[in-house]
Amino acid sequence: MRVTELITPERAKEILRTGSPSGAVSKAKVEAFKTKMEAGRWREEGEFIYIRNGKLMNGHHRLEAVIRSGMSIKFRIQYDS
Repeated sequence: MRVTELITPERAKEILRTGSPSGAVSKAKVEAFKTKMEAGRWREEGEFIYIRNGKLMNGHHRLEAVIRSGMSIKFRIQYDS
């Protein structure tokens, strides 16, 4: 199921608790996303935040940026069970 959802920092924390990134989270990438969000220049780049069987598979950098920015941002999310 694909949806668009407003992700608050609190919701981002909840989602992040469901899964670990497959690699290291890049602080530089998170900071770049955060800067765009804070400046109102954030645009989705085609990838969904992906949650499979209740676990986060893709979207760690974007969710970390939401938390660090303190902002609520709309994302497209793919939920698969």
